[in-house]
Amino acid sequence: MDMQMSLIETTNVYDFHLLLNIGGTHFRIRYSTIQYRCPTSLLAEFCRETHAARVESCNGYLSDTREYFF
Repeated sequence: MDMQMSLIETTNVYDFHLLLNIGGTHFRIRYSTIQYRCPTSLLAEFCRETHAARVESCNGYLSDTREYFF
């Protein structure tokens, strides 16, 4: 699976957005904000994982919307 499927590209590799679907509610989270505000949280750890590890950590990956599902 292509890594670009899980990320919305930005100019900085350390500042990207992850798309989450939590119980049907859609969220777009910014990596740099999560790492700054709560670097030891489970969400920050999830952001630091590879795409393959994220897919294993969540309930599913919705490839059509590029969202990790919980």
